[in-house]
Amino acid sequence: MNVIESLAQTPDHLEAVVRGFPVERLGWLPSDWNECPAEGFSALGHVCHMRDIEREGYHVRFDRVLREHSPDLPSVDGAALARERRYHDESIDRALADFRAAREATIHRMRAWPSADLARTATFSGYGVVTAEGLLHVLRSHDLQHLAGLHWLVARFPVTVS
Repeated sequence: MNVIESLAQTPDHLEAVVRGFPVERLGWLPSDWNECPAEGFSALGHVCHMRDIEREGYHVRFDRVLREHSPDLPSVDGAALARERRYHDESIDRALADFRAAREATIHRMRAWPSADLARTATFSGYGVVTAEGLLHVLRSHDLQHLAGLHWLVARFPVTVS
């Protein structure tokens, strides 16, 4: 499976994991983040973060890589977005739908790229020089990181003993 097809499947994978959370656990945060493979977000926070980074990070990055000659692509402060946008007050259904729509727009855009554009380069903060194709893999890595973080949260749920 190529990276674009993998990216296209992320909304389904994300929704499947999140729908497995009890509603009362969507905003739950553990007492420590020891060995967490992702940022310290609740399940709801992970979905909101992925939505915002898709729209305000990757849509902008892909657009700039295709329009500009070797642009500098800054990082997006996900923790600041979480605080400013009050992720804990958002609707999980709305966040999932918005992420799905944003990802569909990404996939539509990527499938329209001429193959020669995949070699265009940019300097991405924290990564160095990447190609447009490499940026697709960075996005896939971001997806996997947050899916892993969600599974980690499930493993950390407090155990109730009867």
